[in-house]
Amino acid sequence: MRFRGKRPVRRLLDAWRVGGRWWLGEGGRDYFLLEVAGGLVLEVFREGERWVLSRVLD
Repeated sequence: MRFRGKRPVRRLLDAWRVGGRWWLGEGGRDYFLLEVAGGLVLEVFREGERWVLSRVLD
């Protein structure tokens, strides 16, 4: 697996689910904390068919 086709993902550090506002019909989101090549740590989530970068931790 690669992040944006450039940095290989080294390992999955954590994963969790955040519930959406059910009263508005929103579903939950699955978040992932990834370590990529170079030691960079990224928090990402899936939105439909695309991955969204939520945070970069250094």
